[in-house]
Amino acid sequence: MDARRKGRSKAWPAQAVQLRFTLLGVPTWRCEGRHAFLDSQDAAWIARLALDVAKEQSALARLLWPHKDVEHAVGSLKHRFTSLRKTSGHPVCVGGDPVQLLPSVSVDVNDSLDELSLEELLGRGDLLAGLSYAALPDFQRWLDRQRQQWRHRLFGALNSHSARLQHEGRYAEARTPLERVLMLEPTLEPAWLRLMRLHFLQGNRTAAIDTFDRLQHQMAALGLQVHPEALELLRLVQRETVPALRPGSLPPVLERPPTLVGRERQLQAMERAWRQGLAFLLRGEPGIGKTRLIQDFAQSRSGILIVEARPGDEQSACSLLKRVLRTVLQEYAVTLGNELVRHQLSRLLDEFGPPPIGTTIREEALWEAGEYLLLAAVPTGLKALLIDNLHFADLSSVKALRWLSASKELGAVSFGFTAREEQSLELHALVDAWLTDPKRLIAVDLTPLNVDDLAQLIADLNLPERLPTSLASALRAHTGGIPYISIETLIDLWQQEAEPSQMRLSMPASIVSLLQMQLRAVPTDCAELVWAAALMGGDFTAARAAAVAGLASTALGEGLQALERCRVFAGPRFRHDLLRECALMDVPGALRPLLHVRIAEALKDDPGIPPGRLAHYWEAAKCWAPAARCLLAAAAAARMAGQLQAHQTLLERAAGCWQQAADADSAFDAWCRRTGGTLVLSGPKALLAELPQLRALAVRPGQQLRVMLLQADALVHLGDNDEALSVADAVLRHPALDVVSEVEAKVVRTTALAQSGRIAEALRAQEDAEELAVRGGDAEQVLRLTHLGVVVLFHNGCIGQAVAAARKSAELARAAGDLTEAVQVDGNLCTLLMVCGETGEAYSLARSVRRQHDTMGSSTNSHTRGLNLVALSNSAAWHGHFDEALAALAAAAVVLGEQAAPQPRAVMCMSSAYLWLTLGDSRKAAEVLPSAPDGLNPGLQMRWHWVQARVAALEGRPDDAALEAIGRIQAAHPDLSHGQSAWLEWSWQGQAQVVVVTLRELRRQAVRVGVLGFARATMVRELDRLADIDGSEALQAAVDLASELGDIGASSLSFQIYVPHAWLILARVWQRAGEPGRAAHARAQGRAWVLQAARRLPADLRRSFLRCNPVNRDLLDEADA
Repeated sequence: MDARRKGRSKAWPAQAVQLRFTLLGVPTWRCEGRHAFLDSQDAAWIARLALDVAKEQSALARLLWPHKDVEHAVGSLKHRFTSLRKTSGHPVCVGGDPVQLLPSVSVDVNDSLDELSLEELLGRGDLLAGLSYAALPDFQRWLDRQRQQWRHRLFGALNSHSARLQHEGRYAEARTPLERVLMLEPTLEPAWLRLMRLHFLQGNRTAAIDTFDRLQHQMAALGLQVHPEALELLRLVQRETVPALRPGSLPPVLERPPTLVGRERQLQAMERAWRQGLAFLLRGEPGIGKTRLIQDFAQSRSGILIVEARPGDEQSACSLLKRVLRTVLQEYAVTLGNELVRHQLSRLLDEFGPPPIGTTIREEALWEAGEYLLLAAVPTGLKALLIDNLHFADLSSVKALRWLSASKELGAVSFGFTAREEQSLELHALVDAWLTDPKRLIAVDLTPLNVDDLAQLIADLNLPERLPTSLASALRAHTGGIPYISIETLIDLWQQEAEPSQMRLSMPASIVSLLQMQLRAVPTDCAELVWAAALMGGDFTAARAAAVAGLASTALGEGLQALERCRVFAGPRFRHDLLRECALMDVPGALRPLLHVRIAEALKDDPGIPPGRLAHYWEAAKCWAPAARCLLAAAAAARMAGQLQAHQTLLERAAGCWQQAADADSAFDAWCRRTGGTLVLSGPKALLAELPQLRALAVRPGQQLRVMLLQADALVHLGDNDEALSVADAVLRHPALDVVSEVEAKVVRTTALAQSGRIAEALRAQEDAEELAVRGGDAEQVLRLTHLGVVVLFHNGCIGQAVAAARKSAELARAAGDLTEAVQVDGNLCTLLMVCGETGEAYSLARSVRRQHDTMGSSTNSHTRGLNLVALSNSAAWHGHFDEALAALAAAAVVLGEQAAPQPRAVMCMSSAYLWLTLGDSRKAAEVLPSAPDGLNPGLQMRWHWVQARVAALEGRPDDAALEAIGRIQAAHPDLSHGQSAWLEWSWQGQAQVVVVTLRELRRQAVRVGVLGFARATMVRELDRLADIDGSEALQAAVDLASELGDIGASSLSFQIYVPHAWLILARVWQRAGEPGRAAHARAQGRAWVLQAARRLPADLRRSFLRCNPVNRDLLDEADA
């Protein structure tokens, strides 16, 4: 692209760029601060000039207005030039021939990708995103090629960045380009495999395995299986072996598969016919394998001669009979001494001299002469005669072969024939009459291979790396089980220049003529029915076909029967996918839009057709407005179902349709909704990155207001509360403010105020928003406000009420069918349960939320997904499921990387460090816990210092300063709510008497509000600190508290309490109290927990867990003693 661009502009002096076109994404132009959408026609000719060599006006005009004569087409093109120049205020191109863009005009497709940063590459969209040019087939084909080339360039550039970063050893950064590629093409298995390798090279085998799990889930959602190469890589990762790429070549077995499959019944029938002295007719459709079957049948026996009839034989009398007799004469060295026989055979074969002149030919005499010749060949080895492709034969030869096969004199010679089912009327009548005598000829029918047959065929090829047996089901649907078509498809699949994961079943060029021959047999009055079925695909049913084709039920039934007789249909469906593809290619271009309109009209009220599918027909008919409305409905349904990736894609298509309909306002609305969906799908930073493009399209005050709301929402999710409040307040002062926007702005204000600790203001803002939403009657906003109430309750310290409100909010979301909102509420509920110490319930919910995020298609940048993964890791570790905890944290590290907001990332780092401390690896704990980032709330600051102190303690260098910092922070913020503080961490420092008194008060408060898991955690911490107080009073208090606490695992407990440590604390209490039996029981419980958990760790982590974790070491050493 770049080289061509430079070649075109060499005649122009350098000029500053003044007009900029964006074609990668939604097409727009920008000039001197002004900007607007590009019309689809303008986008087309600009793309053509930007990406191709300079064009003559006439050639460009004919491409874009093919139905106009050249003069009018050129006029239309010039009108577009003038119109865009007036709109943009800047000339675009030089007229005349060749036409080319001015040097002061730049187009993003011509930017050198080598000069773009990784960040800039990550922001590039697809070429003319959302636009379709079905009415311009030549241009559409060109655009499809250009889009493919652009994606190839983009993927190549991203892969190059990834390879460079990998070469530099920056494995974590090398993953980012691959993640972007997978966002654009989630089924691109090579990118998944490279991502697995990067994790493995980084030494993170757990993350590599988690990447495989994500790939497997992605493919399963599409009904696909992962390629065996991915399974092979998984095994290699598990064995800690770096995999190597596998070369491929076309093996000979594909040209002729080594064995026949699915033909046992037919072989037995052929054998049985010959044992009974009968001839057989092996019949079936083209490609069914008749020739291969008789060849294999003949190879297993001696004395069998195969002769084939050929196209054109039917035009010449006795042509096949001549070929049969001449072949016998040559193959078996027959010598005929009978002059009468030689005289008769000279009429057929010039080997016996010139034919007699002026004598009448008697058929029976020729047949008898042929009989004599065949008998003469028996002594020299002839035992059987197989005639292939009898359907090509002339009638005279067929009559002769019928007579010969029934000859008693030829009893030593067996006969067999193959033929297609479709034949000329005369031949069909002759064969039917032949078959009516079962003592002469029996029919053996060949049928398509079933799935098991195809699986056996593929297995016999023994090429599992590229052609696994798992292909069988898809191959059956694609080819109908026709052996020839199936083999050609496998050859085509093998020869595709792609990695195995990218290979797709397609139409081999070698079979097109065969399929077209089948379709030519379709009666003329059924052609439109076939075309409608091809266009409708899986939507085709008899009832719908009748509505589209305007057929009465009787006529429809007759048509379907005719199509079954032609072997085009099987019931009300195409026999296989390739037939449909071939029929689709045959639909006349001029008729397509009309048929699509008729299909859309017939299906628009059909409850079985989802709106997204209906949109396809409207788009194909170029009815852009109804297509856009259907896409919006489909997008809404996708969001309610939690399918966020589909939601985004559908909105992009809707924006493109509105643009085609010249409705810029509706296009902006669709694009705005799509950008809003980015918040949940990819996180607030991704949303902010998309806002500049959206802001450039916001030309009306109301549109600018919506952009501001999106910005405010992203800021509040990032925890930038002051800036979020500033933007929300600006929205509330905006002259274009409406009720919906006012509610949204107040929701943002409420959240930001609550997160800032300004609870009284937040409560007032919440009341205002709720009252306004109820008046406005927007059900979706009312639902969101129930979730907002959870946030306010949490920040107000009402944890128990927040949990109850979250449960109610989730119920309401599901009752409304809004699964996207429900999963967001579930994620918050999981966090609340962790704060409450209800770790068991939180664990189950976190696993459910993760599955829901996978279903939604949440990207690896979604911070809500990241926080859920952290909760899953913490709760899994509390249960001793360390393998699951490590995998969840590895996934969270990808999600909450450098691009994440400080607080979620800090939570992830602290959880990771604490997990490695539990596993006894202080070095890794220190690695994942860098210096504390700015902007952490007081509670997170305290937790950060506590983890630092624990790392230092495990390394044998107590950090009293870190513990003292916890006390100072708590003292500076005495009014922090339970959820915002870090009391359990605080309890590790300070004077024991003060800590015990505080813990008792905290427990009373926790019990009062129903936060029982946290209350029990305070009991464990109090027991630990009571050991620091001398005297019988403290000991008695510890005994009483230990008795009340009871079984550690019987009830809820905060994840911040390491279960074996709790058992060890209990054991020490009972030991000091003179209760050795109860002390031994507590130690045994802690020891059993440790040993059970160790079984879920790989060997390289198990030893440090057992010996380097001081709690575990204490418990196990006691057992050894």
